[in-house]
Amino acid sequence: MIDRVLLCLLAAVLCAPASLAAAAGKAPAPAAEKSPGERLLSDGACRSCNLRDFALGGRKLPAAVDLEGADLAGATLDGAIMIGANLRGVHLTRSSLKNALLNEADLSGADLEKAALSDKPTITRVVDGVAAQASAANLKRARLSRANLTGATMVGVDLKEARLDAAVLSLADLSGAELTGISLRHAVLTSATLRVARISGDIQFANFGQADLTGADLRGTQAMSADFTGAKMAKTNLSGVDLSGADLTGADLTGANLRGAVLRGATLFGTVLRDADLRGANLGSAEARTANLAGAQLQEARLDFTNLEGADMTGAQVENADFRFAQLKGANVQDADLATANMCNAVMPLGNVNLADCAKEK
Repeated sequence: MIDRVLLCLLAAVLCAPASLAAAAGKAPAPAAEKSPGERLLSDGACRSCNLRDFALGGRKLPAAVDLEGADLAGATLDGAIMIGANLRGVHLTRSSLKNALLNEADLSGADLEKAALSDKPTITRVVDGVAAQASAANLKRARLSRANLTGATMVGVDLKEARLDAAVLSLADLSGAELTGISLRHAVLTSATLRVARISGDIQFANFGQADLTGADLRGTQAMSADFTGAKMAKTNLSGVDLSGADLTGADLTGANLRGAVLRGATLFGTVLRDADLRGANLGSAEARTANLAGAQLQEARLDFTNLEGADMTGAQVENADFRFAQLKGANVQDADLATANMCNAVMPLGNVNLADCAKEK
């Protein structure tokens, strides 16, 4: 009896390790941790992930994408659908987002320096001989406040109603872009290209220094105190735009449409306004020394208290314009018919004060 018990105990001891081993063999192996790319494709959420040089390769992303703080430098996201995505603070330097849909995406504080948001451009329309170029990138209602878009290729992108307050777009190419209903307050667009772009909305205090706005349509913008120093603005449409206090020093607005525009208190030092349409515009108290207004249409424009010292007004049309208290010392008014203009108390080209028109007012 005792021998049988001992045998059973001995068998249990000898078999236990084997049983445990068998049981261990049946247990599922722990799942391998997903790579950042796999997490993006399966979950759509990968905050602060390292996705440098990630290539989407035509694969679809989940509906809700959350990549806040992720590093996507050099990534290829062409054709990606990221509508309403959370891309705050994302690093997208040198990335490719051609034909991507980013409607209502939040890119606040994102870094898109030298990113490509448009494909190889093709000409789609011509306005007054200036070609616009196309792209299918869509950033409608996107939030890009404080984003860095330095040198980004954004030809023809749709930025309707987007917010770009304090964003940096220096050297960016926005030719033919749709920027209607935009907010660009305090944005920096120095040396940017906006040829034939459509812009409307709030661009107050924005810096367009040395930018190319040739043929752009800015009707409907609020451009008070904006900086257009040295900008190329030939044939730009600024009809009815409020440019009060704006700085257009050295800007070229040859043939521009400024009919009914407000330039009160604006700086027009050395500004080229040759053949510009300024009919009914308000240039009161503007600083326009040495400005080129040759051939400009100034009928019924307000130039009261405006400093036009040394300005070139050769052949300007000034019928019924208001020059009261204006400074025209040294100005060239050859072929400009001042007979119907109000010159009361204006300092004339030879330095004399015109009082004759004051008598007419009485």
